[in-house]
Amino acid sequence: MRLRSVAVLVCAVIAMAGQVIQGPAASAGSDDDRATDRAAIERAFQQDIAATVSRDPVALTELWTDDAIRLGRGQAEVARRPSERATNARRLTRVSGC
Repeated sequence: MRLRSVAVLVCAVIAMAGQVIQGPAASAGSDDDRATDRAAIERAFQQDIAATVSRDPVALTELWTDDAIRLGRGQAEVARRPSERATNARRLTRVSGC
């Protein structure tokens, strides 16, 4: 029991020494990087809104990357652009009643 306590104490001291030597952990990114990321996310969000409101299946599809994954009921599936464009067109036709 005493040996285990000593081992735990030694490990804790080594871990603390490592923290002191390395200094505090750096943040994942600068504030400028975060602001840039947030602006890019907001742009993508606005593009998605515009494409959805315009009911344009091509514009909706262009927002997807070539290796996009659609999450929904059941399993995730890889959604290739041509098949996604056809799916968007069917959904928009069904919703608009055309």
